[in-house]
Amino acid sequence: KQWYQRRVPITAGIPQLEKRVLHNLFWAGTPLLESVGAHEPHVDAIRDNIKVCIKQALIPLKAYLKKYEKFRDLAELNVSDYLAEIEKKEKSTDCDSALIPLL
Repeated sequence: KQWYQRRVPITAGIPQLEKRVLHNLFWAGTPLLESVGAHEPHVDAIRDNIKVCIKQALIPLKAYLKKYEKFRDLAELNVSDYLAEIEKKEKSTDCDSALIPLL
């Protein structure tokens, strides 16, 4: 909601092209394009539609995340630290015991 609310007012400050194209005319100010209000009915409808679409898009993403939760430790594994730990164990013990996974 906040993202959308911050974007609507930005559309109010867009200058018209005429001032940049018609150089020989005098312009007292910078004419701006007309913009929509943040709470006009069609703007509210679009915002509500975006909200519904995002909620619907999150459903399969959450299911996907839940399916692979058991692999979280592996995904977050810092390979450099893991290898350093193996090398440290390798120096202190024999080679066979160093091959036992730390996970």
